[in-house]
Amino acid sequence: MTGEPGRGAGERVAPAVSAQVEQIVAAAERTAADLRREAESAARRRASEMRSAAESEAARIRAEADAARERWRAEAERIERHGEERIRRISDISDSLIESADAIADRLRAAATVQRQLDELLGALGAAAERVASEVAAARAWPADDVGEHAGPSA
Repeated sequence: MTGEPGRGAGERVAPAVSAQVEQIVAAAERTAADLRREAESAARRRASEMRSAAESEAARIRAEADAARERWRAEAERIERHGEERIRRISDISDSLIESADAIADRLRAAATVQRQLDELLGALGAAAERVASEVAAARAWPADDVGEHAGPSA
């Protein structure tokens, strides 16, 4: 023995400490691996939960959009039917107005014809009245002339 105290004891302690350090490192590595697996598993669960929640939210939004689209479609159809009904009513009223205007125009044409005919009749009646007046005047004058011619000198 060389005379260095503690050197032999230190060499004996080193393998024991080394073994313990290796055990601690191995335990730490196992713990780290376990923690990593738990973290990965928790991350997968959280990702799955988030994906599921996102899919549920997307499905809810799609359902709301589908319902809104259906409401809008139904409203558009109602508005279209209302518009078509209004167009039909306006068309009916327009047709009725055209028929009334045509009837008024026909009546005005007939009235103009009647007016012309009345004017012709009045003209003919005036001419006839003048002829009758002339004939009456001539007839009144003739007997007096005739009497004078027949009466001769005695009158």
